[in-house]
Amino acid sequence: MQTEQRKQKRNNRPLPTHNQRRRQSNCLGLRVEVLNPGRDPIWWMGSTASLKSQFNLASVSSFDVKAYTMHDLLDWDFHVLALPEPEAVRLCRDLLVYYADRAALGIRGEVIMNFCGALHANYLPNPYHNFYHALNVVQVLCLLLALPDVGARFSPTDYFVLSVAALGHDLGHPGFNNLFMQRNQTSVEGLCFTVQ
Repeated sequence: MQTEQRKQKRNNRPLPTHNQRRRQSNCLGLRVEVLNPGRDPIWWMGSTASLKSQFNLASVSSFDVKAYTMHDLLDWDFHVLALPEPEAVRLCRDLLVYYADRAALGIRGEVIMNFCGALHANYLPNPYHNFYHALNVVQVLCLLLALPDVGARFSPTDYFVLSVAALGHDLGHPGFNNLFMQRNQTSVEGLCFTVQ
């Protein structure tokens, strides 16, 4: 309970009351946790133990795993699709930590790791619009931002925000296009605005 109180004080939020119990919902495969109906959703990954077991973080932090640098990521021949899952999640974390540090945002590595774990867990296992596709997109983004005329137009905070957007751009994607869902009258298609 003391750690929960410290977290609440750190975030400058009042402690939740009894009737503000956490609820979990699932929308298109995206797991979110909501304190009460008026607040924004918070990423949810379960306990730290479940996160460590899911990604085998002990092996990720060991010396057996190659640590990738921005120099590796800025090579057109670097293949993110060939990375094992723990290394892919670690690369995601390392990239965001790099940009967060450059922007002096003060985000702890543990928070970024939990965020990357939540990203990985909430991408659906479809052939293309998956977590590896997001890593591939963020790699191309990094390559474009490394170009002098492009990178000079953005601040370090923009680099971080663009990387987060690239990593989450297909989060919860069902793996089908709109036309397929309309023709098959899926329940997801009814939730979206369609132009006729």
